[in-house]
Amino acid sequence: MVYLYSLINLETSMRLVYKIVPTILWQRALNSGYFYGSDLDIQDGFIHLSSFEQVRETAQKHFKAPNDLMIFAIKDLYLAPDLKWEVSRNNELFPHFYGRVDLKMLHFVKPLPFDLNGNHLFPDLLNA
Repeated sequence: MVYLYSLINLETSMRLVYKIVPTILWQRALNSGYFYGSDLDIQDGFIHLSSFEQVRETAQKHFKAPNDLMIFAIKDLYLAPDLKWEVSRNNELFPHFYGRVDLKMLHFVKPLPFDLNGNHLFPDLLNA
């Protein structure tokens, strides 16, 4: 048992990680059954994700304009061993997934609308 435990990536712990995407990219993913990433993700060679603690800042920084957005969550364990926590913004560790996301593994997918003041209205179950 100790041997098997040593093979587990200790950074992966059944936490949820999140991705915000324009609905048009989500529609493409629905058609194929997989999310391959945004243009930036494809250019960088991995899918940029955020932890619960990071996702609101990610939304404010990269998705400012009212837009037709979706947010999805997936348990990090489902992305192992291709999920790496790497230094990024503010010298924080961010989840980067080196693969395609199988939509069958998603914990949830929800719209990410804006309120009248242009603030994101995150789903109630964001941390569920």
